[in-house]
Amino acid sequence: MLLEFQILKLPEAISPPGREAVYAYFACKFPDLFINVYEIVRKYGC
Repeated sequence: MLLEFQILKLPEAISPPGREAVYAYFACKFPDLFINVYEIVRKYGC
């Protein structure tokens, strides 16, 4: 869960689309850590 927390706290310098892309990447790599992984996968694919 620490990883998820860190991703949610990504720097503001990263634009929201960039932040979502990073989140999606980690969600695909570590699906067990992410509660909303299926939403993310539907949106971005893996």
